[in-house]
Amino acid sequence: MSAIQPQGSVRTVRDLCELIWSVEREFNLLDLDVNGVKVWQYTRMEIYYYLAELSGVFIEAHPIKRNTRSLLAQLPRLLKELVVESPLWLACRKVDEVVIEHPRSAIFEGERVDIYTHAYRESMRRSGKKVVSLNRLVPGIALKSADQNRYSLACLPLLLLAWKRIKHDRLSADALTCINRVSVRLSSELGREVSLEPILSRSIGKFKLYTAFYRWLFNSIKPKKLTVVIGYACGDAIFAAKQLGIETAEIQHGTFSAYHLGYSYPGRTAEIELFPASMMIWGAYWARLVQMPIAEENCSVIGFDFFKRKLAALPSVNKHNAELVVISQGALGDKIAACIYEYCAELQGYKLFYKLHPSEYERWREYPYLEELARSGVIEIVTDQYDLYTLLRQVGVQVGVFSTALYEGLALGCQTILLDLPGVEYMTGLVDAGMASLANDRPSFRLALDVRSAPANGASDIFGVKENGEF
Repeated sequence: MSAIQPQGSVRTVRDLCELIWSVEREFNLLDLDVNGVKVWQYTRMEIYYYLAELSGVFIEAHPIKRNTRSLLAQLPRLLKELVVESPLWLACRKVDEVVIEHPRSAIFEGERVDIYTHAYRESMRRSGKKVVSLNRLVPGIALKSADQNRYSLACLPLLLLAWKRIKHDRLSADALTCINRVSVRLSSELGREVSLEPILSRSIGKFKLYTAFYRWLFNSIKPKKLTVVIGYACGDAIFAAKQLGIETAEIQHGTFSAYHLGYSYPGRTAEIELFPASMMIWGAYWARLVQMPIAEENCSVIGFDFFKRKLAALPSVNKHNAELVVISQGALGDKIAACIYEYCAELQGYKLFYKLHPSEYERWREYPYLEELARSGVIEIVTDQYDLYTLLRQVGVQVGVFSTALYEGLALGCQTILLDLPGVEYMTGLVDAGMASLANDRPSFRLALDVRSAPANGASDIFGVKENGEF
């Protein structure tokens, strides 16, 4: 799957973010209200990904291939989540807190769990709190281990499908005029036709329906707090909770920076109604990177417990400085592979691993350069046959762009080289701190291999520390 070649003035994540911020200010888009729906706030990240793909900055990060056979295979799971795990069973059951989990999961201590909220929910329950989890159904994602306190949101897409058949929401005339002007402006900058109206129009009904569902649920179970993962995907739930006076918070689930539009609102002083009131972050490092639309005191450091516990359980192994792992990403896989192919001559003498993102397991052969590297035996393709942390502890060098795994590799002592591709802007803090090197051509890549960075310096500030100052 090849990316579209950029044609206009937008060629990097920085370019795209600055363009979006510019039109937001010019057209007051963050306050655009259509029948009580802050439609731009609600779709901001969807619009970002749409423009990033349209401009050629990224390709589609996590495409889902659907066919009749795969849909039929999902039916038993769907029926289980619709009937057995329906939130209707929660009706009138009083709880202290609701947690909306990350849909993805991993094996941890013999169970398949949401790695971002597992420790937090354990802690809340040990303190005597009644906590229930809500899980979003995503096709192709492995089922989590059974939990009597987890319920499924699989009903919501079906409710939305029925809603669309009986009601068609549209932008108001004034909003449509505004959005058409924004589309024209963006089209001129990207060199491609931009049409925002369909994205914003379909978001109105979805927001109204989902918000009504969450209001009903929260009114029924009376939680004191709503905690979410991926807050920009839960704006409807956050808005409903705020309407009912329920405390709202988000747990960090990955890297973010000044150029992550799920969190970055430079110059914004007014409230973002669809943003949680507080953030629980892994380490103080993250709060310094981005201007979030909340007060600094509403960011608390909780560490990344899953990573620290996995780290403590890893066997002790010697570093192999002549081994290198490439950390791929769904939105950049073809570009990363092309860079490694170009720099191959500099990597003679290294044993090379190419760690795919789970979304790439079935489509990596669409990357011609990676296919050639694998076919010729130059590189070993890694899916899930290796534990990522064990691999990162073993290899001496890691190469990537802006994956969370790169931060984890730093804590595991990997020399880090960042490829100068879209999104590397997220990681400039590591380069400035001397914890990573930036490569934009063969000579700089060779130099980065030869000049050792300081991988462990500052890692505790990234992931949080225990009371004794150790992981």
